[in-house]
Amino acid sequence: MSSDVIVSLISSIIGGVFVAAINLIFTRNRTNAEAKKFLAETEKIKVETEKIRSEIEKINSNILSASQEKIIYDGTKGINGYDITNSLGCNTKDGVLVFEKLNGSFYLGKYFYDNKIHDFLPKNVLISGARKLRVTCEAKVTEGSCRMSFVFRSQDSTGEFATPLRITVSQANWKNIDLYFRIPAANDSTLQVFLEPESETGSLQLRNLVLAENSV
Repeated sequence: MSSDVIVSLISSIIGGVFVAAINLIFTRNRTNAEAKKFLAETEKIKVETEKIRSEIEKINSNILSASQEKIIYDGTKGINGYDITNSLGCNTKDGVLVFEKLNGSFYLGKYFYDNKIHDFLPKNVLISGARKLRVTCEAKVTEGSCRMSFVFRSQDSTGEFATPLRITVSQANWKNIDLYFRIPAANDSTLQVFLEPESETGSLQLRNLVLAENSV
């Protein structure tokens, strides 16, 4: 066999080995990349699944909570201007309270309790100690920001039952507000909401005001 043939044969063998090695490297890199992509997608699915599970638990919790609550005031179908007493000169539009003046307060003046309508929340003599109340609503401002303070006040001279719960509204989109209170069950009370402007301009809108009592 001539040397040229031997050289050609060796070159072919070396070339084939080189090509095979290159293919192996690229295949391995591709496999590693695909494995990393698979792991990343698996982790993403895991995170999304956990998020869905958390949301389902929250929904179930809200359903259970709602089933244990007695609605005392329901403004989800619109708030009537006669349902509140205020020093702010607010008006209603399509069931939404609109406050152009933001330095003052308003009272909720309608409570459905024991199959009767009251202008205050009657005491509950069947409860010993504290009663559990929940206030939910949505609020937004046209511009600037406004601080809202929610508090229950006794109908007698004892004043506020607890420290007001404060929320700052500073966005043009509706902000969900969900507050929980424990107040003495042996007193008649009313819900009062203070508005304190944190800017010189803007108005506040409020809708879907609901007051409920936990019956458990």
